[in-house]
Amino acid sequence: MMLKMCKEVMLAMVFALFGLTISTAEVSAEQAAAEQYRQMFRSGNFYVEDETYDFFRGTWGSEHRMKYNHVLAGKNGNRVVKTKLNEKVPAVLYQDGKYYSFYRHTKQDVIGFVPTRNTSFTALVLPKEELHSPNLNPDEDWDKMRHYLALPDELAVFYWNDPFRDNEVNIEAPHFNGSSTRTVDKKDYDCDQYTIDIKSTAGTTLAQWAYNMLYENGKLVRIQKYFLHDGDESFIREIGVKSIGMDGIDAAFSIQKKIKIYAAGKGDMSDLLEQQVLVEEIGGKK
Repeated sequence: MMLKMCKEVMLAMVFALFGLTISTAEVSAEQAAAEQYRQMFRSGNFYVEDETYDFFRGTWGSEHRMKYNHVLAGKNGNRVVKTKLNEKVPAVLYQDGKYYSFYRHTKQDVIGFVPTRNTSFTALVLPKEELHSPNLNPDEDWDKMRHYLALPDELAVFYWNDPFRDNEVNIEAPHFNGSSTRTVDKKDYDCDQYTIDIKSTAGTTLAQWAYNMLYENGKLVRIQKYFLHDGDESFIREIGVKSIGMDGIDAAFSIQKKIKIYAAGKGDMSDLLEQQVLVEEIGGKK
């Protein structure tokens, strides 16, 4: 009995250190939806619309909060990223063994006395087996394609082995650290916390990354990432989960405009002559 009481006291002290309020009955109870999210991401078929909040310091020390909205979806091993500013055309697409990088072109015209903005799109394509070719044009950022299409850390908590991620060799997958109730912006959420131990070469834990998965009515709505060190909790960033599930997958992969697709630059004669090679056309109404 004494051993059990000591264990409960120690758990309460640890969670109090992280600013969480818990009851000992909740410590091992992971949210039911967590396993559903794991299975969904492993299947390769999913739809996530999120809001990423970043802080930056402006003039005179003022702090500003910026919000970025985007959609990440998977379908039968393919991946697509779209921004909420333009849902008709992807930003990046991986489909049928090829990476596509889309570019937006805006031209300012004047018709009569009325200024207009004409927007068109093109894309570059690269087979996956050529992704690491030393001849690729560095200005086309092919080395970033997998990063764009990968689950961010906050969502990869459910699927750390996402094939589009390049995890550091010495970083282990997050482990479940307990459930609690956490108050954020004066609102209470059910919180599942997952942590990653940052270890020295000798195997000593130096610090931790912590991911607080905040649920409302059993559904994931916010994720906060922290750095834990010497009892201090430093906020890194937050993702707001607008939608997560299977609905919206087909719409995410839909390309509503007809796009000309050109070959990636490979340092050949076409590059020297600044002549793009047309490979295919995709999208548009069928």
